[in-house]
This record gives sequence, structure tokens and C-alpha cells, in this order.
Amino acid sequence: MIPKYFNSIFESVKPLEEYLGLDFNELDIPLEDKNALNELSQQVLVAISNATGGIYECQSKFIPQTNIPEIGESIENVLADICVYILSNWQLSNVLASGCTLTPDKNSIQMKFNNTILSQIISNKAWSILFRCVEKQIFCDLFVNAIILYRLPKGVYYQLSGLNLTGTPLSLKNITLKPQKRKRLQTTVDQYKSTFLFDIASHNNDIPRYLDSLLFTKKRRKSTGCNEQPNKIQKLSRRQKKKLKQANASKIAATPKTKSQVEVIDKSQLFYCANSINPQTNKVVMTLPKDHLLKKGKTSNLDNNFLVYCMSKIFPREFTTPNKTTLHSNITKAASRHFEVFELITELVRRSFPIEFWGSKGNFDIICRAIKHFVTRRKMEKLSMTEIMHEFKILECKWLAPSHKQRVVPLDLQKRKSILQQALAWFFNDYIMPMLKSFFYITEHTKFGKETYYYRRDTWLSITKVRIEKLVQEDYFKEMQNTEMNIELGAGKIRFLPKEKGLRMITNMRNTTKLISGSTKGTIEEESVDTHSKLGPLLNVLQYEQNKNPDLMGSSVLGRHLLYKRFKAYTQKVLPTNSKFYFVKVDISNCFDNIDQIKLLSILDGVLRPGQYLSRRIASARPFSNKIMRKMVQFYGTIDDRSDISSCVDKLNDIRPGSILVDQNSHTTSDTRELYNLLEENISSGAVKFGTKYYKRQHGIAQGSRLSTLLCSFFFGRLEQDKLRYLKEDTEGILFTYIDDFLYITKNKEYAVQFLDTMTTDISDFKVSVNKDKCVTNINNDMPEFSWLGLTFDTKTLNVHIDKSARQKIDVTFSLTVEYSRKPSILLLNSGVRAIKSKFYDILMDSDINSKQSIARNLYDNFEFAALKIECQSKELSTRQIVIPLAPHGVKRDSLNIVI
Repeated sequence: MIPKYFNSIFESVKPLEEYLGLDFNELDIPLEDKNALNELSQQVLVAISNATGGIYECQSKFIPQTNIPEIGESIENVLADICVYILSNWQLSNVLASGCTLTPDKNSIQMKFNNTILSQIISNKAWSILFRCVEKQIFCDLFVNAIILYRLPKGVYYQLSGLNLTGTPLSLKNITLKPQKRKRLQTTVDQYKSTFLFDIASHNNDIPRYLDSLLFTKKRRKSTGCNEQPNKIQKLSRRQKKKLKQANASKIAATPKTKSQVEVIDKSQLFYCANSINPQTNKVVMTLPKDHLLKKGKTSNLDNNFLVYCMSKIFPREFTTPNKTTLHSNITKAASRHFEVFELITELVRRSFPIEFWGSKGNFDIICRAIKHFVTRRKMEKLSMTEIMHEFKILECKWLAPSHKQRVVPLDLQKRKSILQQALAWFFNDYIMPMLKSFFYITEHTKFGKETYYYRRDTWLSITKVRIEKLVQEDYFKEMQNTEMNIELGAGKIRFLPKEKGLRMITNMRNTTKLISGSTKGTIEEESVDTHSKLGPLLNVLQYEQNKNPDLMGSSVLGRHLLYKRFKAYTQKVLPTNSKFYFVKVDISNCFDNIDQIKLLSILDGVLRPGQYLSRRIASARPFSNKIMRKMVQFYGTIDDRSDISSCVDKLNDIRPGSILVDQNSHTTSDTRELYNLLEENISSGAVKFGTKYYKRQHGIAQGSRLSTLLCSFFFGRLEQDKLRYLKEDTEGILFTYIDDFLYITKNKEYAVQFLDTMTTDISDFKVSVNKDKCVTNINNDMPEFSWLGLTFDTKTLNVHIDKSARQKIDVTFSLTVEYSRKPSILLLNSGVRAIKSKFYDILMDSDINSKQSIARNLYDNFEFAALKIECQSKELSTRQIVIPLAPHGVKRDSLNIVI
């Protein structure tokens, strides 16, 4: 079956037999050869492309020396001649010759690595049979002029010849896949963002008259005589007013109505801002940036007690009695409450901006309401400009009001609204946000999800300073000098996340920094390093070795699909039964921090093979939303391991039916010694940066590295091989490990007891220990259900359900991200769909594992959680102010009291 979109991107698409105009069953060849050709015809599609190879066309045509295949002539020589012809003509582009180059005499081709497309054709016997059955010219034209697509498993097509479809512009015509999103046009707000305040400041003597000169159209500003004042507005007769009204209405109607993107204030920019520390006093500087606009103004007129008064509004206890309790006893309570932050900001705004700037107390209250919403919003939530300006009376502002009392036409009002939007955008982005950053360290909480927590900068510095000193005392970190910073991967930044008891350290190893010699002699500068891309080849090589030898990972299940596959096989082997299942759950204490680096490096030394690894690039193209979506995938292997394209397709989990794969025949090699040196630096020479100081990690591995999960799995895979080898003798038991979480299920009580005893007493040589507070088992007490990784297992039937205990401990609102600005109704629906999909696992819905009652329970729990999220989001949206649009033409509204 031919995919529908092929008829749109190609001029014609036909099966091989129809394209050649032959009936393979009527050929005078053996029956075995006929079957081979028929099978090839079912797998091959021949297409003629709409596109050309470029702006130039090749004038010469490939003509073989003889039209009839000679006796003993091989298909390899003909394909080589075709590749020589393609490479000799610069106008041609054909994937058949990818990875090939001409020899110095230009009569043959040479390849550094094997061309997988040529190998695919030559290794298939049917192509050799077809070569002997058709004229040589027809066979050559097939590969030179047509696009050959070979069907693979999963409905995927592999391109054998023709223009590279992943590098050629293709358009979908006469086909509807998904409605295409319209491009949103920017509003006129951006036109004045950087200059309008300075222009207004230069005309501060008569701001309304200056705005009139900007806002009024040329016809209205046109003078009627040379002696008249240029800005004086004449009185109009009724007939003139009516004509002007009709002209404005027609102009508004003629203006195309485009969906403009609403400007929003993004709160996520506030999070994790580093402290500004005075190098002389080594204290936190709580001030606006040096280049801030307000820093350039005069401060002589400000009250000397201004700062004291502002700080006393939010920190009253600091100005009465000294602290008698340490700040580190309860880190959560050390955060400032939202209303305290709100009071500080509003007081600063009240003293910095006079009430005349806002026009009235009512307008100022509206701005305070917007500030309150911004302060209390969660991490990824935004504050839209429409929400800020709701009910704001524009014409009450003197600097936005007309110079004379007159009726404001809609076009002028829109321009005034645009200027106000720019002013408010500057107010929130360049005043409110820098002010919050300078006074507070803003972060989320491990327990309370996306809720915003505000910590005074000096308070946060004292909390984190104690944590860093403790890590140094415990020999986990060692402060580094500048001479020790000669590392390729650089130093990752660390930040701390508050939790109920203490702090959680998070390392960002994606973008690191390293010290280099500065442009001036004797100076040192920082340079950014993209560690993510540097570790990419190493990660791919380790994943290749993992897939090649799964025993290296032991019983690790790094994905839900692996857990589902292994658990289903286990249930089919041990069920049905009337006996009890014993569950043992074990958690490693501070897994990433306590891994022995020397032990891990010795394990990985046996994982990497000597020699070189070869990477292979394969591009894919598929339709999506009325366009062709392209993606590049890399496959890694050894030099000797040259797997065919079918094995590569099996490794692609997200491949879609109808996709077209193109082998780029682009190869790169990686030396094992270089990979191991990079791996050794990542493990044993890992550095982190906190504030202005650099620290070297003495033991453990970085939790934020993209290799961390895989390295941890290799480490505990070796632990399983050395310490838990006896579990293979238990034919009625199975072990699952997910990073540092172990789950053992068995029908034999002795094995369960032995496993628990081994994990708690006999793994000290790996320098890790078990967190006994998190060890759970049903060996000595009956438990109807057993929880692990968000799932609950029935201890008698092995039915799997959703674990609701974690949800009951935390308020649903902590995990919400409510969209207030862009299409909230549609995003509300999408949020509910995502909530359902997020828990729609195969292991929960498989009838071979679960009974009908269990599946019904899982569906109910899943939809219940989605309903709770939708309900909470609906309540959040119900408190939002409804935006009232401008009145249509002809509807009377007080021009001096317009509400937006």
C-alpha cells in the first residue's frame, strides 16, 4: 500500500513491475527467480520527483557501452559505472553515490567505508536477476533518473537512488493532514520599545501636545492657514463630524484583523539568579544592576530613611530583636511570604513613581493587583499585558490624555494604548524583575512543586555557605586553584533546592565554564563549554555497548517499556498460583554522591572495546502538519560491526510508518583511548562552580551529567553480578533495578530474606550503603499491595495499579501550570489530555497482566487525577479578570472614562 502523501510530493509513484511495464510471471526464467522478482516488486516503489537537483540540469545522458548485458558481466561493475557518471557530472545529485569519491584517473570509485546502499543492492539476489532480464539502458535509467524506495519493516521506506529526499525542498499538495497554524504578527508595541520613553522625556514641557503630534493623522494635523496655530484643533460642523466618523469607521473596517501575540511577563526569568557579592567586604550586594536606567537618576531628593523603611515593611523582626534561632533549623520557614514581598515591592513603586504617573489611585490599585498576581504566580506561569491593563483608565493619565478636551477616535485610542503597553512592559521587565532579583533568591521547593519561594539574598547565602563548608569538611569537595582548572569539560554550576530537611544539590553540566589565559598577560578569563555535545559520542558508545551486551546492566529497567516487557514475561511464567509473593524494596543512600570512582572506572574499562568506534548518520523524512519533518539519527558501532539498515530500523523507537530513511554514508570514528580519557575526566576530575569559587569533586559522580544514569546502572550491574549471583537460581523470582532502587519479587521466602540480608550487610566493598528507613518488605507482615516507582503491585495476583499514596500527600495545585494569556480554554483541555497520557502505561492496561476490575480501577484513577487537575485549573481561571474589548463603532461610551 502506497502512503497517501507520496502522491503529493512525487509526480508519480508506481510499483517496480508497473514502472518497467513487465509481467515477471511471463518471463522465461526459472520459477525461483520469478518468485524473487515478485517479492522485490512488492517491496520496491519507483517514484519520479517534482523537484530537480538544482538550478542547473545535466545535459549529458548516461549511455552504457552495450545495451544488452554481456555474459559474465556483474551488477557491481554497472553500478560502479553509474556512480562514476554521477560523480563526474557536478549537476547531478544521487544518494546511490553517497560516500564515494573518484579515483585520480576518474575511471572508478573508491570508498573509505562501505557504501551501505550499494551493499544492499548487491546482496539482494533479485536485483541481479532483474539486471539480466531487462535492457541495460532501462536498468541504468532506473537508478539515474528515478527514486527507488525499498520497503522495510514497520512500514518504513529506504531510499536507494535519486535526489536526497531529506535535503530536497518538498511540498505537500492536495493533502490535508493537520490544520496549519497561522503565523502571528507582532503588535506595534515593539516599534517604540527602546525610544518612546526618551522621546517623551525630551518633550516633558508639553507631553500631551507631543503625543497629539504622534497620534493624530496627517489630515487632522493639517493647517488651514499660515496664520493659524499649527496644533490648534478647529471646531467641526455636524456634517464634517459625520463624514470624519464615517471615514474613521471605514478605515478601521479596511484594516486587516490579524491575531497578534499578547505580550507577557515571563516569571521563570527570576529563578536561580546568582548573588552579587562585594569583593572587598565579601557581602551580598542587594541593589539594581549598575547599568539600570533608575541607577542613572539623581538620588539626592530621596529620603535617607527610605531603605530602612522599605526593609522594615518586610522584615519587622530584624528591626526589633535579634534572631535567637538559627536560620537552618527550618529552611522552608526562612523564606519570605508572598504578601511580605508584595508589600515591599508596592512600597518601592509608591515612592518611585508618583500617583500622577498612573493618573489616579484606581489605576495604581490595578497595577498593584498585577504585581500581586506576578509575585504569587508559579514558576512557568506568565502575566499577560491584557491582564495587566484590564480596567486601566488610559485617559486619566495626563501624559496620555489629549491636549484639549475632545472626543478621542478609536485609532488614536489604540495608539495611546500601544504606548501604555510599552511603558508597562518596561515597568515589569526592567524595574519589577530586577528589583526582585536584587533582593531575593527565587526558587521552587522539592515538596511543593512549582510554587515560588522568595529567600532574602543574605539569608540564602548564609544557608548555602554552611552547606558548602560541610561538603568541604566531609571531603566531598575540595577548593581548586586557578592552576588546577586545565580541564576540557569545564566546571558545572551547582544550585541548591530547599526541601523539608536540608538542601538538595543540583549540578548543571550542560553548559560549563573553564578558565583560560586572558588577552592581557597574567589575566584569566572564563570560557563557556558545551559539555552536552562533547559527551554525546561517549553516551552513544555506552548505549551501543549496553544494547550489545545487556548483562552489563544487570536487571536495570531504565524505561517503562523494559519494566513492562520483563514483568509480563514473569507473570506468564509464575501465574496462576495460590501462593504468596514476597516483595523486597531497597534504596541506596545518596547513590550518586557515594559511588566509588576508582571502582567505576575499572568497570568501564572492561565495557569499552579496544580500537575505534564508527558513527553512521541516517536521515528520516515524514509528513507532519502540511510539511515534511526531517530528523537526523546517529548509530554507533565498531569498525567491524556493519549492520544493515533493517537492524537500524529496529533500534528506532519513534519511527513512524511512511517515513523515508536516507543513509548519508557519512561516517566518523572515535578512538577508544580518547573516549576513556574523556570519561575519566568526567568522573574523577569533575569540577563545579558555586558563586565565584571552583571546587573539585572528590568522590561520587555528578547527578546533572547526561552520563549519570547510565554510569550508575553499569555500577550496580557489576554489584549484581558479584553479590547477587545466587538470585539466578531462583526460577520463581525476578529482580528489577532502576538506578538506585531495587525491587525483588519471589515466591521463595528464603531468597527474599537472603537478598535483604545481602543488601544491608554485604555491599560495603562497593562503598555504598542502604537507606534502612526506605527498606520495605512483606516477609514478616502481610501487605495487600506493594508500592514501587509510582506503581502498586498486588501481592497475590500481581495486578498492577497506580500508586495514589504520593498524590494524597501533596496538593494538586503544586504541580499546576495555569495558562492565563494564550487560549486558556484550549490549553486547559490539552492539560487534561496530557495528564491522562502521562499515566497511560502499557503495564496498567494489559489484560494479560491485570484483570478487568484492575484495568477499570486504573482507568478511573487516571481520569480522576486528570479531573482534579482540570478542576483546580478551572478554579484558578475563574478568579481571573474577564477582559472587556473595545466597544464597536456606534456604541456610546464615555470618552474620558474608557475601560480596557
